[in-house]
Amino acid sequence: MSTIKKEIHEMVDALPEEKIILLKQILEYLINANQEDHSWLEADLGELPPYEWGTDGPPKGKTVKYQPGVGLVIQEDQTNEG
Repeated sequence: MSTIKKEIHEMVDALPEEKIILLKQILEYLINANQEDHSWLEADLGELPPYEWGTDGPPKGKTVKYQPGVGLVIQEDQTNEG
């Protein structure tokens, strides 16, 4: 058994019974959430219908550029007036 697992076992053994029950519920939630995430990531979503944007179509967005070390940066309006 790894050192971390041994430490966790010792910590759980030191808990009162009502806290062990709570910890069990938390761990079950985390395990279930991880399984749900995995299911979504592995799902084949290729059969979904296209999104219906309505009569206006997709909303107008702004041009962005990825800048290393910063992230996405919104580009300023590129038009020259005058």
